[in-house]
Amino acid sequence: MPITPFHLIAIAPLKAIAPRKFSLSVFALTNIVIDLEPITLFLITLNPQHLFFHTIIGATLIAILAATFGKRLCELAVGIWNEEANGSKRDSWSVEDLRISKTAAWSGALIGAYSHLLLDSFMHDDIKPLSPFTDKNILLGTVDLSYLHTACIISALVGLLLFWLLKPKSRTKYDVWR
Repeated sequence: MPITPFHLIAIAPLKAIAPRKFSLSVFALTNIVIDLEPITLFLITLNPQHLFFHTIIGATLIAILAATFGKRLCELAVGIWNEEANGSKRDSWSVEDLRISKTAAWSGALIGAYSHLLLDSFMHDDIKPLSPFTDKNILLGTVDLSYLHTACIISALVGLLLFWLLKPKSRTKYDVWR
């Protein structure tokens, strides 16, 4: 994908269907960390290369780190976000509202890593997702980029519709980011 937000919006239906089993914040963290590699290389060399973290091994390592250490980081970030959004009224949310379950953290991290690798494999010619086993990328060019981008946007719209349709009374406003 050309920019990380496309990865983030494409997953909206899953978050709407399983809000407590999937962490959007850990998913986002995983995607951002994976894309730090080409961003850093672009800043250094002006050539945004997709190297180790855009392989199945590299993406898996990022997922493990994000699920293990990113869970608490994301809980803190959501807490800060909520304090800012509520004008520092801490009594408007509880610590329970901000907890990310281990299941949600692991599903967010693993789905984040592998969906990122999958989506990027369709469009970037420097990705070798199965390296070091093979340098081939059999997904490259199999989906037209305009269809890929459109699918991500449609997925986001479907997710928004599902959030609206499936919103139970018990869901807190923090469930989306959790």
